[in-house]
Amino acid sequence: MRATTPARQFWTGAGISGLNPKALLTYVVLLPQFTAADNSWPMMIQLGVLGLIHTFNCVLVYLMVGFSARKVLGTRPAVDRWVSRASGIVMIVIAVTLVGEQVAHWL
Repeated sequence: MRATTPARQFWTGAGISGLNPKALLTYVVLLPQFTAADNSWPMMIQLGVLGLIHTFNCVLVYLMVGFSARKVLGTRPAVDRWVSRASGIVMIVIAVTLVGEQVAHWL
C-alpha cells in the first residue's frame, strides 16, 4: 500500500468529485433556475457565482463530516464497523429498489 500525503488525498478527492457526472448535472440542470435573463449581471457570471457558492458550501460540509467521522470512527472501531455495514446495507437496498423499479417499468 502506497503512503499518501494529505495533499495527494485532497487532489484525489477533488479529481473524483470534479469528474462526477452528478455534480456536473447539478450545475447544468439546477443552477439555471436561479438565474434571471434580465439581471444586470451576465448569465455566465450568475452561473459562475452560484457554482462557487455551491462548491464552497460543499467543501465546508465535506470538511466537517470528514473531520468528525475521522475523530469518532478512528477512536471507536466497533462504531466504524457498524457504520460501514449499515451504509453497505442501505446502498444494497437502494440498488435493489432501483433495479426493481426498472423491471416493473418494463413489464
